Amino acid sequence: MKNEKTKKEELSNLEEIDGNVEEVKEVLENKIDEIDKEKFQNEFIESEYLNKIKIFEDEIRELNVEKDILKGSLEKLEREAKINAKEMSGLAKYSNQKIILKTIPLIDSLEEALKVFGSIDNTDVQKVLKGFSMMISNFKDNDLKNEGLSVYPIKLNEDMWDSSFSEVFSEIENEEFESGTIVKVIRNCYFLNDRMIRPALVVISKKSNVNHEEEKII
Repeated sequence: MKNEKTKKEELSNLEEIDGNVEEVKEVLENKIDEIDKEKFQNEFIESEYLNKIKIFEDEIRELNVEKDILKGSLEKLEREAKINAKEMSGLAKYSNQKIILKTIPLIDSLEEALKVFGSIDNTDVQKVLKGFSMMISNFKDNDLKNEGLSVYPIKLNEDMWDSSFSEVFSEIENEEFESGTIVKVIRNCYFLNDRMIRPALVVISKKSNVNHEEEKII
């Protein structure tokens, strides 16, 4: 009887242990399912995060491309604006060139007339000529100068003839100066701002042919 009772108790204990194992197994399976679900969620979140990063990087690249395009367009506009400003400045600086070129011969004629009539020994005539001279000087030194007109300075008996600002009217023999020295200005050279608009007309010196022939013989 005792053996049967013991067997029954052992069997009961085994059934209880089996029940506990099943419970533990169920708990473990549930835990594994939770872990798998959490792992899946984490992987999904990570995947979503990586996709968002990729999209963000693509958007940044597109923005950089657009920025470069806009920068290039802006630089082009700035260059064009500078060119246009320079062209407009040039047009403004030389817009009066035609009218000034027509005015210069008139000044030449008036100055030449003053030289011709300056030798007249008459007080009234000299007063009139003095008035004209002051008027011409004022017109040149104030009105035309304000428009950007200036006379190119030439030092007689010092400066050498230069084709960039003068033309030769004639040559005269002169042993005192080196050949090509400007000894007389027939017509002034005029500049409008930094542009020459009319060259000077000058007389230059040259050595006599006799001296040249003597130099060759020597």
